[in-house]
Amino acid sequence: MPAKIILTNNPLVINEPGDLPVQAVTGRGLEALYLAALDLVQSGHKLLSTPLPPNLPLMRAPYRSLVLDKSKTKYDAAGIIALEKARERISLAGQGAYSEKQAQDAAFIDRDLLKRTLRECALELN
Repeated sequence: MPAKIILTNNPLVINEPGDLPVQAVTGRGLEALYLAALDLVQSGHKLLSTPLPPNLPLMRAPYRSLVLDKSKTKYDAAGIIALEKARERISLAGQGAYSEKQAQDAAFIDRDLLKRTLRECALELN
């Protein structure tokens, strides 16, 4: 597996070319994404991006993209804690019922948040 990867369930990110490999996650919404991220942070990757967006309406959005990097250690304890807290918050907040237009808007917002994270990590997504 490459050093830095994007883990996402966002179709805009999955289909967009960029410098980093994208690992698509399908199934059970955000729960599947967080479980896939947990597998990675427990097997030699560290979480570079925050697993939660900045506000409650975006927390309920159906899409999320995470950036991970290869780590020198087997476990990323901080990443595990952050992902577990995110799973807990999502289960408490619930997932919103999104119309097709709202889901498209959420996908664009997630992609923009990902681009900001990549800029902060000095990486690129076209």
